[in-house]
Amino acid sequence: ADVTYLIHLGNWNATIANDDGKHYTDDVYLDIDNFKTERNHSYTYTVTVNSVNNIRVEVETSGDVGGSIENQPGATGLVTIAKEEIALCDAHYVSKTMTFHAKNFYTISPGGELTCTADKLTWKVKTPFCDGSPRIENGEDIPEGLDYQWVHFRLNKRDPNDGSYYSDQRRKYTNRTFATSETYRTAQDNKEGDGSDGLAGYHNDGAMNIIDLVKYIKEQAQLYVDYKNGDIATYTGDFDFVDDSDPEKQKICVTVFVDEYYYDAHPLTGVKSADLWKDFVNKPDRTMHILCDSNTSTDLESYSTGSVISIQQHSIQSIFNDDKAETALTTAWGLEHKDEFPEMWEWGDNTDAGNGDLFNGMLNTCKLWGLCDKNSTTFNEDKKWKDYMDIEVNNDTPQMKNDGVHNKLRYSCMTRNRDNNGNGIIDRDEIRWYTASIRQLIGIYVGEGVISPTSRLYNRSPEDRANKDTPAKWMQHVCSSTWQGNGESLVWAEEGISTGPYGASQEGASVEMSVRCVRNFGMDADHSLEDLPQDYVQKERNPVNGATVYNLSFVNKASLRDYSSIELPLHLENEKENYLYEKFEVATEFVSGEPLMFKDFNEAITTAISQGGSNPYCPKGYRTPNQREMAIMAYNKLFNGTEFNSSKGNMMSRTAFSFGVYGLQTVKDKYGYGYYSSSNIITLYNTMKASTTRCVKDIRVD
Repeated sequence: ADVTYLIHLGNWNATIANDDGKHYTDDVYLDIDNFKTERNHSYTYTVTVNSVNNIRVEVETSGDVGGSIENQPGATGLVTIAKEEIALCDAHYVSKTMTFHAKNFYTISPGGELTCTADKLTWKVKTPFCDGSPRIENGEDIPEGLDYQWVHFRLNKRDPNDGSYYSDQRRKYTNRTFATSETYRTAQDNKEGDGSDGLAGYHNDGAMNIIDLVKYIKEQAQLYVDYKNGDIATYTGDFDFVDDSDPEKQKICVTVFVDEYYYDAHPLTGVKSADLWKDFVNKPDRTMHILCDSNTSTDLESYSTGSVISIQQHSIQSIFNDDKAETALTTAWGLEHKDEFPEMWEWGDNTDAGNGDLFNGMLNTCKLWGLCDKNSTTFNEDKKWKDYMDIEVNNDTPQMKNDGVHNKLRYSCMTRNRDNNGNGIIDRDEIRWYTASIRQLIGIYVGEGVISPTSRLYNRSPEDRANKDTPAKWMQHVCSSTWQGNGESLVWAEEGISTGPYGASQEGASVEMSVRCVRNFGMDADHSLEDLPQDYVQKERNPVNGATVYNLSFVNKASLRDYSSIELPLHLENEKENYLYEKFEVATEFVSGEPLMFKDFNEAITTAISQGGSNPYCPKGYRTPNQREMAIMAYNKLFNGTEFNSSKGNMMSRTAFSFGVYGLQTVKDKYGYGYYSSSNIITLYNTMKASTTRCVKDIRVD
């Protein structure tokens, strides 16, 4: 259920009735019309969720005499009740076995006669481009104005040991459209694109869209009811175990194929545009309710949908600016909501495959998967899906080939792709999801404010964060596709953007590995492996003083902070002060002082400012950078192509470690972040000293 609560800010002077036997109607509010908030005050609002059933009651009593019953004023939302399953899908290609039981399509009279109810049911779809159900004319669904071609279905094969019931193994995808046949077709008549056996029957074993599926299920439900009522002597339908007395056994199993949440063209008009991705990235889930009916409350604020099966798919998450007013940005990349295999921690073969590109995750990944040779950028067209994946497995089994080689993190993102033409060959335009490069991982951290919490590099639960005695719980490391000397480069996500090679000492978290699978936007699916989407960082040159200016206008506004003209306070890496402003300039001058470690360096700044002075390490008008600003400078170089520290050695930031001395004190000898010049990384090296830093200032943007 998705429920929205509207909380009015202010001091209500409330007395909440929490005693036994008390109800929310016993609460007392003396200043319910006080909406004032005071500066430098903290307000905590506690919301108690009684039950989604309260919303159901409001909707389901909307037609009663005297009006609907509203047990929970202020709560509005959608409640979905599925008799079989609500399938939650990530943004990439997904396949699942789903089941339709015959019992959901009939009622039984006191005399035992069955009445088919399937004809009363329909389907409903909601995406960024539509929200509605088909119009019905002469018994046919007319899907005018509906975006529905992102879900398809295939009948599951029969179990090989007993052909009387359906297997729970997922099917291979086919682009063959389902059609019935007057004659029986064998498994070889219906063979797959790779030549293997298909499903025999009075059909071509093709894929159904939602219109085909609903029509098929309704026909099968009527056949079943007619047979059970004795209206036909021989059962010719597809429900299994029709003569068993257990109503749980009569079922039809299908594999549902959910497309990636991506559109190459507008689904209703067919028009292509360079920035179409801005219409569906970072948007609410798209949903399809199959064989459903819906009700809406009297106030039109809440509604419930009852379905046999519901499919709910998360949108692609992206750090990029999805405002169409930013016309200069037409290509970008985004990522899934979460790692599909959090228990698969080993990277696998850890040898250099020529995958050393800092930015091009697609090229790196194709080399890691053997789809591109080590010293080449040409895609190899001779690889087969069956050599990497076991497609026909049940829902709980990963589709990575279980051979000790391919069931590793190195190949994890391959499962987010699909054999779209069903020929068994891995074609270039079928590799769309790949393992993020190290610069893309840093970008995810830089712009994490707009993406879902599960998509972020660090997404440990509050319980895991507080587990100080178990590093593998509170630490979290994410592997990139970029080779770095001794192994693939990884991010220590609990530190934000500290990096190091896979296989090196990781202070107790060496088993806690994950990846982030990403996808390009605004580019043809078969684009050259050398082509890159636009970067989220743009470099400019101040014509007056020659200073480098970093422009972050391509980053989503939700991931940026407000303008500041003063020194940032000492802060933690997970606080708003560590966000970027849309533009910042790098000082061309250095101010040096006594070499100090992080604590003393930052205390010197705080003391000088509190006494009315200025930052002792920065030119006038500039300030110490935060961790993200330091990362942008370190990993993107200056406008003239030189390193940001200009051979001045180590640099300090204004950002402290949330697990260190200034935070939870999980690690008692680490204070804050700095640039370690000998390794060219942002790190928490606890004995590092610096006598200066590369100072910055925000450039106001109207």
